Amino acid sequence: MQKLNILRGEIIGLLIFTLFFAGLAPMVYAQDLTLPEADECRVRAEVSANEAANLGVVEVRPYGNPPETLPLDDPQGGDNAIICAFSFIKWISIVIFGVLIAIAVLMIAYSAFLFVSSGDDQSRRRRAKNVLLWAVVGLIIASIARLIPRIAQSIFLA
Repeated sequence: MQKLNILRGEIIGLLIFTLFFAGLAPMVYAQDLTLPEADECRVRAEVSANEAANLGVVEVRPYGNPPETLPLDDPQGGDNAIICAFSFIKWISIVIFGVLIAIAVLMIAYSAFLFVSSGDDQSRRRRAKNVLLWAVVGLIIASIARLIPRIAQSIFLA
């Protein structure tokens, strides 16, 4: 029984530690989320030459490696705006994917803990199975989040 209490304390401590650093992440990224001036935009995620060609961009080259700022007031400013918008959508999908994967991993770990500590208690086993089921649903949604840039490409081409 004492081992179980120690294990619960360690898991609670791990969850508090994780939530603390998850709360710090937005503050770290907040400096990077400042809005650019109207005459330029920042490429936030790498856009390959193939993706740029699929977007209908005139100058086909890889964008954003290293992160670059593109002018919006040159003759190809429209292309730059498309590249910046697409890279922002791609960056958002990467962030959503990472967050959902982290949550799913924590849910799987919690489900394993419930399975191990359930003993003969059927209600705890049922709860562990439900947590595991929702973790798998989260993984499926995370994989769908990776499709958001492709959907955006089809919208830009329409």
